[in-house]
Amino acid sequence: MEALQSARNSRDGSVRNRKPSWHRGLIVLAVTGLIALTAGCTPASTATVPEAQTSQATEGAATEGAGAAWSPSADCGPCHERAEASQGDDRCLAALHGDVPCATCHSDEALADVHEDATAEGGAKATRLKKTVIDTAACIGCHGEAVELAALTAETTACTDKNGLVVNPHDLPTNVEHEDIDCASCHIMHDERTAAEQAESLCTSCHHENVYECFTCHA
Repeated sequence: MEALQSARNSRDGSVRNRKPSWHRGLIVLAVTGLIALTAGCTPASTATVPEAQTSQATEGAATEGAGAAWSPSADCGPCHERAEASQGDDRCLAALHGDVPCATCHSDEALADVHEDATAEGGAKATRLKKTVIDTAACIGCHGEAVELAALTAETTACTDKNGLVVNPHDLPTNVEHEDIDCASCHIMHDERTAAEQAESLCTSCHHENVYECFTCHA
């Protein structure tokens, strides 16, 4: 009888000490939530991009400021500082063309060769344009044909030699010596001299005695 009572007491104690199944589930849920919360606070990994790609991106950022190669649409100012400054100088014709892109006038194909491999960072500061051709068509497109310009300057005395002979700068006598004279010969946009002063300088470069008539010096 005593043995039976002892077995019953042992069974009752085991039952009292056993946790209900719902209680165990609550504990498991709490632990799971704590793990998830801890993981959410952990900094995100930065190893999602392969190391090689990261290195390339760093190198690209380092060279981003090296300057792009020259193109017709590139900013010319970093190298041609004097030309850019003339656009704000009222003494220069460039000041009247400040909103005109450089490539509108400087459009000749030779510029591509002159600027080969040139960048704003590595290029030397150019004081003036030495190898460029200004297409007369660019001037005519805004200022009209030669006949119209000749009519506008029919009364000008800008080109007058020392003997009083007046020549219309837009209606020069036809000869071989005048074939290479174009708009840019007297209208240098980035020059501080007026067009009249430039024209006079051009004329006297050949007519060195400031006499326009030919065969008067060595008759």
